[in-house]
Amino acid sequence: MHIRSTLVLATVLFATTFAGTASAQGFVSGFIGTAFSKPALVACSITSGCEDGQRTYGFAIGGLGNVFGFELDYGYTKAFFGEIADATTDASSGMTTIMGNVMVAPKISFVQPYVLGGLGVMRLHVDSLTSTFTENDETKLAWDIGGGIIVYFGRNVGIRGDIRHIRGMQDLEVLAVNIDGSTIRFNRAAAALVLKF
Repeated sequence: MHIRSTLVLATVLFATTFAGTASAQGFVSGFIGTAFSKPALVACSITSGCEDGQRTYGFAIGGLGNVFGFELDYGYTKAFFGEIADATTDASSGMTTIMGNVMVAPKISFVQPYVLGGLGVMRLHVDSLTSTFTENDETKLAWDIGGGIIVYFGRNVGIRGDIRHIRGMQDLEVLAVNIDGSTIRFNRAAAALVLKF
């Protein structure tokens, strides 16, 4: 699946969800967090931080009512499979996710707890000049589920914390890299600033 197909799918998911919650108040949210519980690789023997949390960041746009909401979430994790310990080796890996989520988010005074779930795509990029890794891009269908809470400091500003599980729906084949399990799956914990409009 190419990036064009990825964007088309994300747009359809976003538009479909928006149609059902048109009365929601819009929001934008930029987040930073960590990706953890990633699959293990044979190549971890030559990388650092392979099994530990890696920094992840991104943004979400959507709408929230008093009970229901939706979002389109974009996330990127650099060095998803860690970094090569040898500074002379050119190696990189990254994970991009684009998810359309439906939210159940009852607002209670200045707090709004929520659970969410949805569909989208994940794109794994591996690029290295070593014999263990090789260049490869894979884009697959994915789903996620999670929850969190938003705490508001006024009508239009709040902070958000959540945790979610993201899992691929198809086998992921990365050349020369042995993945423990047939599909990529990982968890993401993040904190964000929320601006409503």
